[in-house]
Amino acid sequence: MKIRKIDRVKEFVEIENNSDKTVDISNWKLLDAEKFKHPNPKYRHIFVFPKGTIVKPGKVLRVFTYSGTNTSSDIYQNRKAPIWNNKDDIAILLDNNGNPAATYPSQPLRTISGYVYKAGTEKGISGAAVSASLSANPNAPARSEKTDSNGFYLFTNLMPGKYTLVASKEGFVTSDTTTVDVTKGDASQNFYLTPSSKEIKVSVEKIEIILDPPEWNKHHQVKVTFKNKSEDIYYFETMLKRKWPNDDGYSEVSGTQQSSKKTYGKNSTWEITFTAPKDGWMDWNWYSKNSLGYAKEEIISKKIQNQIWFKAIRDEDEPPFEGTKEFEVVVKVSKDKRDALKKYNEYINDIWLATAAGAGAAIGVILFPLLAIAVVADGAVIALLKIKADEEEKKMKDP
Repeated sequence: MKIRKIDRVKEFVEIENNSDKTVDISNWKLLDAEKFKHPNPKYRHIFVFPKGTIVKPGKVLRVFTYSGTNTSSDIYQNRKAPIWNNKDDIAILLDNNGNPAATYPSQPLRTISGYVYKAGTEKGISGAAVSASLSANPNAPARSEKTDSNGFYLFTNLMPGKYTLVASKEGFVTSDTTTVDVTKGDASQNFYLTPSSKEIKVSVEKIEIILDPPEWNKHHQVKVTFKNKSEDIYYFETMLKRKWPNDDGYSEVSGTQQSSKKTYGKNSTWEITFTAPKDGWMDWNWYSKNSLGYAKEEIISKKIQNQIWFKAIRDEDEPPFEGTKEFEVVVKVSKDKRDALKKYNEYINDIWLATAAGAGAAIGVILFPLLAIAVVADGAVIALLKIKADEEEKKMKDP
């Protein structure tokens, strides 16, 4: 199909079937974009061709802006205002899959090509699917191509713009999405897919968090079970990694790197226990105090992201199999500490009551000296209450 002409005075577009076959353009779209903004979705006008719209070989279909009666050669959009009166207007014809079929004035089309490899190798994966969709219009239908026997894929006839690509294949983990810009020219993009669980040789079968007060205040323990799912014999290396809430990535927890010290065969398991130093992960201000000294709960729990990294080694001359397993640990303020906060506030309240009583007694001393003993008594009570409050706050601050 070809857009042959835009008549900016009479307000119509001519579409020619330059093939030797009849083309059904039902549900195709004619778009009006200023200065070729495709694939930006903010078109000023979109016309969807009605069902049964066909163009025979060599014939021309005129699409008018205003009202009229549709015929085999003329289609009317039934609009009240002109749409082609700007000299920079571009006409874009999309097929019913959202793929560009023609533009006017003609625009250079682009290609995106590349390979899909197995991660860690330059071995191409045949039959992998690569999908390309318009970044600016993610709801538009995506195009998909399969890789050949060498893992090569090719997209042709792409309109200039930015495209979001993703690669997938059964038995492999789907790739992350990536954006490829072909606004100014063709582009290439390779993908490296990691084998999925169906091909994983070694896996983390179980993770247990060991809570053992009061040692939990000093460190925590993580028990991990690895399983060899392959036919081969493997030697393991592993470590615990951690990501704090504001970190960009994981970092090694000091002192947790370990090795299996022996090999493990098919379906055998290796259990290890990481002893991770507390490393300040339970130290945070979970409560605050106001100007009167009363305490209130603020953040009473934290989520810490952890990762088990492992490497399975079969032979020194063979690349090792590496993997990771993420898990989350939620640290909460204990009930004892929260009960201590409640008792602390009770003592603070009693201090204020005793202080108020003492102030009243001080006035009485001037008028009635015999009441001085009451001031002494209140002072002792306040001192005792402060000691009690300090003891409860110490429990609140305890790791």
